[in-house]
Amino acid sequence: MLNIADVRVQEGHNLTAAEMVRNSGTLALAGRLTGDLGNTGTLALERGVVDGSVTSNGQITGAGRITGTLFNNADLTLNDRLRVGTLQNNRRLTVARGRALVADEAVVNLGTFDLLGQLQGNLVNEAGHVANLGAGPPITAR
Repeated sequence: MLNIADVRVQEGHNLTAAEMVRNSGTLALAGRLTGDLGNTGTLALERGVVDGSVTSNGQITGAGRITGTLFNNADLTLNDRLRVGTLQNNRRLTVARGRALVADEAVVNLGTFDLLGQLQGNLVNEAGHVANLGAGPPITAR
């Protein structure tokens, strides 16, 4: 499936894709996407779930869950609560003040990670990359 405009998955509904969904428009997700997502547009999580992995070169907004791995290849600022299986940051990731990132497995940083809010999970900061941790106890190991 290729989305170049606007697609909305309502709460209680499921979009199932056998092949990767490619989004260059806006995908608003209040329900569930079962399958992997390639995002170069905007993934607007409205308490929705991606039951698969996401490779993102675009924006992710709102609160929700990605059960697989989120591969972040963009400048991403989390302004709400996001839960992921694993997050691999390849560019720049910021968790805003007062917000939370929950990683069931780990956050693997291969870029720059600015933690102003809270991380619930393990952080693996690879050599040569930057993790700026905010004041206070922002990390809770899972």
